[in-house]
Amino acid sequence: MKKLNQKGLFNFIIVIIIIGIIFSVTINSNKIRKELEETKNELIITEINQKEQTLLENNVDKIIETKLREQILLKNFNSHKIQTEINTKLYNYLKDKTYACDTITESKKTLTTNYLNNTTNTYIIQTENVSIGEYTFTSNLTKNQIICTPLGNKTKIEFKIPIGYNVKVIN
Repeated sequence: MKKLNQKGLFNFIIVIIIIGIIFSVTINSNKIRKELEETKNELIITEINQKEQTLLENNVDKIIETKLREQILLKNFNSHKIQTEINTKLYNYLKDKTYACDTITESKKTLTTNYLNNTTNTYIIQTENVSIGEYTFTSNLTKNQIICTPLGNKTKIEFKIPIGYNVKVIN
């Protein structure tokens, strides 16, 4: 009878251990599933932020290129006027999306057309058959001013118009 009780006790302990292992695996599986879903969500958010960054970059390029071509066709060679027109159009597009950023202090200020006019340079040159227009983000004298905006809360994606950014048009 003692052997039967020992076998029963041993089997009971093994069943309890197996139930404990199954319970532990189930809990870990749920944790892994939750972490996987969180990772998927973060990847989706990152992808959305990258798409937003690409749209900002493409639209900035398009605005500048379109305005430069327009001014070449109008035979406007007044650099100040061209720069003001481009920067006004850029400001209207970027005003609610980006900041005037200091790369040293990492401070962000409101973007203004005056800021754009002080940190960019534009010119159009015409030869006999070819016109060349160029817009450059030159920054300030200390080269610490850029246009930027963080995209997303957890991701480190950032839209930037860096120092030396340049769009050139040839007609």
